[in-house]
Amino acid sequence: MLYISEKNKIVVDVTKPPYSADPTGREDCTEALCRALDDILAREVEGVRKIRQKLLDDPRDNFRIGFENRKMGGVPTVIFPEDPPPARILYFPAGTYLISDTVTYSLDNLVNLINDKPSSDLNRFIHFLGEAEDRVTIHLADNCRLFRHGECRPMVSFCRTNGSNVNMMNSFENITLDTGSGNPGAVGLRFHSANTGKIMNVTIRSSDPAHRGYAALMMDLCQENYTYNLKIDGFTYGIYSTGNGHSRAFERVEMDNVLGCALFSEAGIVGLHDAVLRTYGTAVHAFNQTAVSLVNVEMEHLGPRGGTAVSTRCSCTYLRHFSARGFSQAVVNAYETVLCGDGAWEEYNSCDHPYALFPVKQTYLELPKEPQPRYEWNGDRSIVAEVDDYGAVGDGLTDSTDAIRAAMKSGKEYIVFGEGQYKVSGEIPIPASVKAVNFMYCDFVLDPAFAEEKDKGLFVIEEDSDGILYLDDAFVFEKFYGYLRFIRHSARRDLAISDVHVQTGAFYYNTVPGSRVWLENVASTMGVFGGIGYGATPCFHFRGQTVWARQYNPERSAHNSLAEEGTDMWIYGFKTEGPAGRGFTFRSGSRGEVICGDATIGTDDGTPCVEVEDSSAFVFLRTQGGGPHHQFIYAVREVQNGCERKLLPRDLPPYGVEYYYIPGYIGMRQQ
Repeated sequence: MLYISEKNKIVVDVTKPPYSADPTGREDCTEALCRALDDILAREVEGVRKIRQKLLDDPRDNFRIGFENRKMGGVPTVIFPEDPPPARILYFPAGTYLISDTVTYSLDNLVNLINDKPSSDLNRFIHFLGEAEDRVTIHLADNCRLFRHGECRPMVSFCRTNGSNVNMMNSFENITLDTGSGNPGAVGLRFHSANTGKIMNVTIRSSDPAHRGYAALMMDLCQENYTYNLKIDGFTYGIYSTGNGHSRAFERVEMDNVLGCALFSEAGIVGLHDAVLRTYGTAVHAFNQTAVSLVNVEMEHLGPRGGTAVSTRCSCTYLRHFSARGFSQAVVNAYETVLCGDGAWEEYNSCDHPYALFPVKQTYLELPKEPQPRYEWNGDRSIVAEVDDYGAVGDGLTDSTDAIRAAMKSGKEYIVFGEGQYKVSGEIPIPASVKAVNFMYCDFVLDPAFAEEKDKGLFVIEEDSDGILYLDDAFVFEKFYGYLRFIRHSARRDLAISDVHVQTGAFYYNTVPGSRVWLENVASTMGVFGGIGYGATPCFHFRGQTVWARQYNPERSAHNSLAEEGTDMWIYGFKTEGPAGRGFTFRSGSRGEVICGDATIGTDDGTPCVEVEDSSAFVFLRTQGGGPHHQFIYAVREVQNGCERKLLPRDLPPYGVEYYYIPGYIGMRQQ
């Protein structure tokens, strides 16, 4: 259940004025929903205008405001406003919402500026949230002319143009989309996100008697996304993925009555975990420069036997624990039939041998996997403490440290933040009495002296507990910068974190081992490149923990993701980035499994993409960069019992001219 405060405007109920969308399914809601999106996103337009004017008003020809906004030779560049606008969640109470056209924004000037010229759409912080998936339906009217055959037109679209790479922290949750009857050109959802973005608990169905519709879910030029619990019924395409995205990770997916192809991908990195695909055509079709991984996937052909379960004409394909039934061919790779007929298989890799530097007895490392646990608020307001009630002020100027501490010590189990930016000057302990903290997508501003503190965290877990601590929904932007980490974990207590983006600072480290940590849709983008100064602080540093990370985005530190002292870490869906920074490091008896993503912008100074020291790891990824000298000249550096060996790019399948795939490296700790 969503907590709705009476003190702020974070939750925008679309059924209330000024939008008054009709939840009965009788009145057309298209105009009201589009207007609500425009009102939310217009604040970004104003933010760009203000930063641009601030740059122009300064007498200097060359200077910066924050990390992304600058003036060079008197010409301003505004990537995104330094201070994000207060969060807004577009909330749909139970009901049916009738539409007749695409629900999206209409702002032509919703763009950032490169050299004072319009560039990418600033379509970020778009949150669609329904009361419950089975009780909220957005329904397309039957026989809409705009959605006729050949149109490929979405019901809901997160982007009006050809894309963006600053569209972070978008979400679409707890909603059913129904494309109605007689709309063969309809797309249920066109989703865009970068760095952080999530679709969860969503059904997309065609109620057409012949299951007609173009595609249920379309991702074109979507950089990173995690999708969990997706159900699709009908359509020519179930998931239609185009453009060179870094990671599109799908987990717990069920498709039925797909007329053509359940998962179609022509480029990028795509993963499918725990899925059932029932189709009259092909289950998976991947071509061009796609890297596709399928784990725990059942595929069934509807109707007479025929077709192909998995058809690939792409760079790398990896399958584990998969089955096919009713198809003529199970796997066809580059026009060659690899597996025929019905069956269940343990593993298939389109690369015909494992990449190992030391002797191994197995081709993959399968760590135990646990789903992300979630806190369910029961609606009892007596257990909630809003930090604003204790004197916290989200104006970015008032020191709210003591007020937030007081809320944490209130004895309430559910701590909720308000809108805006909270200035903080010291560590904030989270006691064992607190079960969950919802930041409501707020921001934090660090006192300069506090920012320089090493081995400290803004939020600190120091009391042991048998209960899980849940931390959700934060967007921590450019004024969280320094040596400080967002979380210091110094107790035996399990921790579940979802939808938290830290733009210019380190995210997590622990001083006490033995806990379980779940991460879902999280990012840590250091404000500097390279391994010096603040950049020497790992984005994520785990010691002796058990970790599950889904949609994981560590960037720009010397060790983007460092696991040591016997840590077990399962990673699904990711992007790493940054010169002088390793993508993943596993040390001192740790085990790591890394699937579905990009390690981007390496360096040619000898820093490896993956480092394994007296540990075990399985890695399926792609490297990528943005220019010359962005290649990791060592794909893997592995050290076992003092003996060092390196996996070189020349031994791996190429991606373009400079980059390459690591399509199933396996390293096993030598006893």
